[in-house]
Amino acid sequence: MKSPEGYPVSSYCTTCGRDFAGDTYFDKHRIGKHAYLYQEGLKFDPPVEDGRRCMDDEEMIEAGMRQMTVEEMQNGRHGKRVGFNVQMWFDPSEGERLRTAHTK
Repeated sequence: MKSPEGYPVSSYCTTCGRDFAGDTYFDKHRIGKHAYLYQEGLKFDPPVEDGRRCMDDEEMIEAGMRQMTVEEMQNGRHGKRVGFNVQMWFDPSEGERLRTAHTK
């Protein structure tokens, strides 16, 4: 899945079309085995669903991530990504940990 034309990607996933506030969050949302992609596994006989895949929204929320609000994006470094209808995901606890680490 290509990003919208003119969209300044951060850590964009070409599989699910979501963007992430950093590579750590992108890596966190990809789960499963690297031997084959999820879509390839579904073509096996019988289909196998444990290939590398993207977490769905519910799984990402369970993992502590959430979508950034438009206000959060506008008030931070992601303001230029507003208006493209691309979900921007992050982990607020990890963001707070990083901010705290940089101020010590």
